[in-house]
Amino acid sequence: MIWDSVSPTILYNGIPSFSASIELSDEWTNYRFVDIVFEDTDGVRGSVRASYEDGEVYTEQALCLSTARITSLGWFVKTRGVVISGKTIKTQNTSEAGYSTGEISNGSSKVKDCIRIIRVIGWK
Repeated sequence: MIWDSVSPTILYNGIPSFSASIELSDEWTNYRFVDIVFEDTDGVRGSVRASYEDGEVYTEQALCLSTARITSLGWFVKTRGVVISGKTIKTQNTSEAGYSTGEISNGSSKVKDCIRIIRVIGWK
């Protein structure tokens, strides 16, 4: 079976602040897939997967962590752009736009730290 050759490794498990960079226990490129589990300030969780093939030129990858929900108070979208490189996952920062993190609710937007990474799982 395919699952016989797949072994998960916890590379990070914790509850950091919403702006903190994450230090992994191993290089993410040592794994075929890395799942990043995150939660927003309302406790809504999600995950995103980064993949790497041996021999790829690019060892850094930009990802978007986002949640969306609709309540009686309206709709809310929270997002955080991150870059995974080596043993670190950090909020993406560009000279043009600054840090890539924020919230949109009921048509208005604001830059704010609203998503934190709580677990990273590597798959060989």
